[in-house]
Amino acid sequence: MINWIVLGLAAALAVYLGRRVARRRGVAATATPLGADDPRLELARRRARSEQGHFLSRVQAGDRPCYVALRNREIPEPHLDWARVLELESGELKVEFVGEERQECVPLDAVVDWQIEESDGNISGGYSVRVALDHLLDQTGTGSMRDVEAQRARYRD
Repeated sequence: MINWIVLGLAAALAVYLGRRVARRRGVAATATPLGADDPRLELARRRARSEQGHFLSRVQAGDRPCYVALRNREIPEPHLDWARVLELESGELKVEFVGEERQECVPLDAVVDWQIEESDGNISGGYSVRVALDHLLDQTGTGSMRDVEAQRARYRD
């Protein structure tokens, strides 16, 4: 269950590691990491913002595990910090950062992306993760990273 969020958290790292794997396998030695200025990331952020109302209604309903991506204050994009939503109150989200024992209240406008693990195992949202996974697969070639392909297939509209 937590594997999908770890992969989401490590999307930027996965691009880097995918590049190393690609070199070892002789795939595209010119592979490049996903850049913060990649236009697909901006489209992903816009989509996450445009569908934030749907996400918040699911949070209010107490639906499924819900996660948000927040900009990291110390590491530049495309790295994002993911946190599990504990509650929504007065226009703020109380969150617990994944992999840390740290809780914080964050304003809604700090949310860059979001995702919900559905009961069928698929994932709604996670638009920036989709971009990172697609970029990794573009760099390494289809079929070379089956676990990444399987993870990407879980993201549904």
